[in-house]
Amino acid sequence: LFSGLNPYYNANATVTISVTNASFMKVWTNQTAVGTASDTQIPENWEPVASSKQVSFTGQGTQYVHAMFMDNVGNISEVVNSAATIYDTVVPTISGVVINSGDSFTNHKANNTIRVSVTDATSGVTKLTLSCANNEITPIGDITFTADDRTAGYKDITFAFTESAADGVKTINVTATDFAGNTCAASND
Repeated sequence: LFSGLNPYYNANATVTISVTNASFMKVWTNQTAVGTASDTQIPENWEPVASSKQVSFTGQGTQYVHAMFMDNVGNISEVVNSAATIYDTVVPTISGVVINSGDSFTNHKANNTIRVSVTDATSGVTKLTLSCANNEITPIGDITFTADDRTAGYKDITFAFTESAADGVKTINVTATDFAGNTCAASND
């Protein structure tokens, strides 16, 4: 019945509704897997059936979309429940960015290692990106933050400076992105 619901959200969602022989609907969200006709979140009024509906989530964590339908003569369906989705508006937390056991180093070194300590309690961090002023590090694209990294709370990343990088202390910028799309940034300063 419901489609178009993503596993993670950090804002409102639009769900696609596919139903036959119904003229009216009530759609709501809550943290209960199986909605009931007595849920306190049920809208007071019926609205005409539509092929999609924007829904709002409340509270962080696992959420569900529920719906009831009514035909033209007043027959009301059982409550229909969506699969679980996670609502997460809290940005990840980067608690440390440490390079080569110190914060300064010289360019042209091929195997620099940066340790990024990062957590996200709701949906979990999924990727990291590194950058440096004037593109002085060799691009490595998005870095996957795996289940093992989430358990450990950190990831070690090896990178190299470009040949055009100037000598001196460098600031490496790190961005962490969680599954819901929330981001935070930090550096080794």
